Amino acid sequence: MGGLIAWLAGCAPRRQRIDTEAVQAELQAAADGCAGYVKGRVQVQDSGQVGTVIGGVLTVTGTGREEVAAAFSEVLEAITARWIAMDDAPVADVRVEARSTADPSLALTTAEAVAAGGGATVTTDDLRERFGL
Repeated sequence: MGGLIAWLAGCAPRRQRIDTEAVQAELQAAADGCAGYVKGRVQVQDSGQVGTVIGGVLTVTGTGREEVAAAFSEVLEAITARWIAMDDAPVADVRVEARSTADPSLALTTAEAVAAGGGATVTTDDLRERFGL
């Protein structure tokens, strides 16, 4: 039985890996273009075992939670729009955190800013739906 499963797994089409450096540069450019973005790096990891993950710790404008959430939302929308504009972009988990310029202890995760659709982790599909992209 184990041999059959291994054989079937070998027959499944394999997803082409993304060029993480090029994609990271594209997503960083999207963040850089947002008025609420201050600093930080958008990172992309692509692994055959865990899939694709967009992450990073960003600093955004805002002194209160609502202002930080608004600036973070702008950045997430820009990153998502750039992601879905790429040809054959896979669904990715999004694990970005935003911190306030005024109070670095004030931080929001993607999961706090946007409810996950079908699982515990927010994906690019969840963000696409949230922003109507």
